[in-house]
Amino acid sequence: MEGFIGKHWKFPTGLDQNVNNLKRKREELNGQKEDIASRIKAELHPRKKVKKEVELWLENVERVNGEIKNLESDALGPTSFYSRAFLRKNVCKKMEEVEELIEKGRFSDG
Repeated sequence: MEGFIGKHWKFPTGLDQNVNNLKRKREELNGQKEDIASRIKAELHPRKKVKKEVELWLENVERVNGEIKNLESDALGPTSFYSRAFLRKNVCKKMEEVEELIEKGRFSDG
């Protein structure tokens, strides 16, 4: 069932499993964020500024953290089959966004 429905609804894994996977990815992202914040503290000299790219990345991490918290609370509440299906889809989309942020957070030039 890897057609349209299987791809978008991911029936083999349920909403709870997807939320758990998202939590693990969020922990990885937040670990990366802490490492970058430590590097900023250690490397920032009085007249040196943080790159705009890094500032935007940090802001996006904060935004995504808030959105994930909302998804988690929605997933814990009473939901119908249809709303669980849409939640599952949103969780999968958010996981993709977190993975993208993890990739973008690998700043190469300090």
